[in-house]
Amino acid sequence: MYGIDVSLGAGRRFRAAPLVGLAAATALLLGTLLAGTAAASHVACGQEITSSTTLDQDLECPGTGLIIAADNVTLDLNGHTLSGDPEARAAAGQDSAGVIFRGVSGSTVHDGTIERFDSGIVIRGGSGNAVRNVTVRDNINYRILTGVNADPNGPGAEDDPPQCDFGDGIAVFNSDDNRIESSRVVNNGPFSGISLVEDSDGNLVSRNVIADNDVVNQVVEDADENAGENTVCGTGGDQGPMTRGRTMQDSGVRIEGPGADDNRVERNQITESGLTGISIHGYVCTPPLDENGDPRFPAAPNNGGNLVFKNTVSNTGSDGLDRIADGIATLQQGPATVVCVAFGNTIKNNVSSDNDRHGIFMGGRGSHDNRVINNRTDDNGGDGLHVEGPTIRDGVQVRPGAIDNKLLANKGSGNAGFDGFDGNEDCDNNLWRGSKFGDVNEPCVLGPSGSKGKG
Repeated sequence: MYGIDVSLGAGRRFRAAPLVGLAAATALLLGTLLAGTAAASHVACGQEITSSTTLDQDLECPGTGLIIAADNVTLDLNGHTLSGDPEARAAAGQDSAGVIFRGVSGSTVHDGTIERFDSGIVIRGGSGNAVRNVTVRDNINYRILTGVNADPNGPGAEDDPPQCDFGDGIAVFNSDDNRIESSRVVNNGPFSGISLVEDSDGNLVSRNVIADNDVVNQVVEDADENAGENTVCGTGGDQGPMTRGRTMQDSGVRIEGPGADDNRVERNQITESGLTGISIHGYVCTPPLDENGDPRFPAAPNNGGNLVFKNTVSNTGSDGLDRIADGIATLQQGPATVVCVAFGNTIKNNVSSDNDRHGIFMGGRGSHDNRVINNRTDDNGGDGLHVEGPTIRDGVQVRPGAIDNKLLANKGSGNAGFDGFDGNEDCDNNLWRGSKFGDVNEPCVLGPSGSKGKG
């Protein structure tokens, strides 16, 4: 739910959207639904998979690829490639995914390639599903590839910008306890390589290679006369009029929420993301008011209890398209009077290096009770470990920084800014201990026995 003036950084519309569209209608006409049959090997686009199935050939689909529609089903791609067609989706005006887990539990997809859909894999509802050993690449929202429905001067464009439901390699919507493991997730966008969206709790994202997810939120060059001048994926619906989102909003892994709790992102190799390597997004704590002075929509829950553990993150950068380019971040994007930064998360034993901005960024606005432990942050273009300070206006603090956090045994060197930075005076109530930094902005960053660093 990004892009507003209440945006946290991206544009995604949450709605009860039909997930099948043209491809499902085609499947029904062909009579290819499995509906309780034994495992089949020859499948068609839009087919509902209701028993364990092994593909026997590659498949290219104009809309949705395959729909897992039963519990405890295995879809074995068997080394084959499931491909989408952006031009066909543009003609139909329908976001589509390669594989959709439709409200099921205990099902699995594994061992193949999914490419050129709006999202490669979507898990929507249900719980306890698995994605293993899948290459998910080049899944980009069709509006960006074709320019269709992306004209900023088109009818109603200012009031109703394009709505992008999908734009990820793998997206989990309102689903718990899923496992995304040992996969390659490359060049997807404009949202992320892997996203955990809405109330998605207890999911595991582990041992994946996540690379080059840096798709720009604009139409491709020469797609139409407005190419390169406008962002595309905004958000709207029940949340009121929104903007079109950030020019660069693509992350390697994003815990988007709201209300995404107790997820584990661990042992992944993440490189060359556009906005962040790993991000825990903020939440709308104070909704804007309508003309009657009432909240336009309910306040959202925090994204808390998440663990970011033993990941290697490097080379985040947007080539100047956005000022944010952090390795690991708790983000504070959106209006300061509306959006709060997530709290109660743990970032532990990660290596975050060679990113355009900070190695680890802890957003302010009162974010608290986070733990940042035994991370290594070297050779970043900003600070190694940066803790945001308070917002000061006319000499008066109007919002606190990140406070009451524990920052223990972190190390960093060779960063262009400070190796360790706390924007709160005397570190406020943040506890720094056992830091091994070169340059710091406050002695307290080195801990109780530290000596004064640069600044």
